[in-house]
Amino acid sequence: RIARALRSRGVEVCFVAFGAGDAAGEIDGFEVFGAYRPEAGWPVVRFVHPRASGLGRAMRRAAADVYYQRCAGSETGLVAWFARRLGRPFVYAVASDSDCDPALPTLRAWRERTLYRYGLRRAAAVVAQNTWQRTMLREHWNIDATLIRSCAPQFDPTDATPRRSGQPPRLIWIGRLDPKKRPDWIVAMARQRPDWRFEVVGDANQRSTYAQKTRRELEACPNVICRGVVAYDQMPRIYQQADLLVCTSRWEGFPNTFLEAWALGRPVVSTVDPDGLILRHGLGRLGDSPQALLDAAETLLSDHAGYVQCAQRCRAYVRQAHAPQVIAAEYEQLFRRVAGCAAQATADRPAVAAQAESPQPAGILSRGGPGLL
Repeated sequence: RIARALRSRGVEVCFVAFGAGDAAGEIDGFEVFGAYRPEAGWPVVRFVHPRASGLGRAMRRAAADVYYQRCAGSETGLVAWFARRLGRPFVYAVASDSDCDPALPTLRAWRERTLYRYGLRRAAAVVAQNTWQRTMLREHWNIDATLIRSCAPQFDPTDATPRRSGQPPRLIWIGRLDPKKRPDWIVAMARQRPDWRFEVVGDANQRSTYAQKTRRELEACPNVICRGVVAYDQMPRIYQQADLLVCTSRWEGFPNTFLEAWALGRPVVSTVDPDGLILRHGLGRLGDSPQALLDAAETLLSDHAGYVQCAQRCRAYVRQAHAPQVIAAEYEQLFRRVAGCAAQATADRPAVAAQAESPQPAGILSRGGPGLL
């Protein structure tokens, strides 16, 4: 979404993705550079080769002015290190509130935590999705992040059909079958309200006992439809068939599913509320347990006129605050700023070196010129 909007503003964008180094290609007009195949190489040593080596090679071939990476992980440190070697700025974007927690609860391996901390501290700029993330980054990491909210989908507004009155409520849940997302709450909700319909979209990223158990329990509920992974171009129809989006996560950043649902006039009942937007703008309701979420959904759906007004607020909020062109303009400004600082630092180095030969106080040189630090 961001890339398409940036391209419409005249910014050239390319991608580094999974795939062999010689598998550079094109997707939707964007050049793609293959880094490595996830299954390639021997365990343990494959982290160095072909993964790290392939990533660095692909970044070099991309020859970007700015390198941008999102989501906490080993890649954060690797991209930062290779960008530094290439003499280009690195921008990191936070994907979840947990990325800002100094305990890094989603990164279990020592290597992941170490590389992530390295990359986060060496980013020329860090992008936060909400003000809570900015506060966490400032308090725990001493980082002054740039707030850029998530980019909304460009769904056809004609898809935003009103709720069908007189039919059993239909709630949709979208995400990974993962303890952090708590899909088992949908099992509890479905059992509590057998007259309602629940739809689960998504699967586990990797096999786990929790995912297998949850999937079995969901499939055992007669009022639950498990769709698994659904192609993105089919999602508008899935949202259309639902009355509400349900979020049961322990934490989130700014879920894309919220924007997708709101863009099609579907309110959200959720355990999380990024920056208090749901309550402040009237975009749904909150709950801190399966029963509380059911109560919140029933309150919304029992008042048809109020539901329609909530749906209208959802669509209006997305158009105003998360339109792709609005978000792309903020990203372009950030990218041009960090690229300009890097270029200025390079240009200033000979001058600084010349100054170093003169007997000036070291404190003046340590401050340097724009971008030198």
